[in-house]
Amino acid sequence: MVTILKSTQNGLVEINEIQTGCWINVTNPQNGELDSLSKQLKIPIDILDDPMDIIESSRIEVEEEWTLVVIRVPRF
Repeated sequence: MVTILKSTQNGLVEINEIQTGCWINVTNPQNGELDSLSKQLKIPIDILDDPMDIIESSRIEVEEEWTLVVIRVPRF
């Protein structure tokens, strides 16, 4: 599932299109969602696919055009 959020004066709001400065939240992506994001954002697919590995640790990667934040949250 892909959710796009933007910070406004009223707090975070969900938006329909990717904009500069938005937060793209990806949870349990469906078939094709990562490929679509990779093409839209010009981010290599392996960068988006790596966090799907169960042993991948939380981290932040910063590049010139984007920042990747991987958050691992235990689920019981």
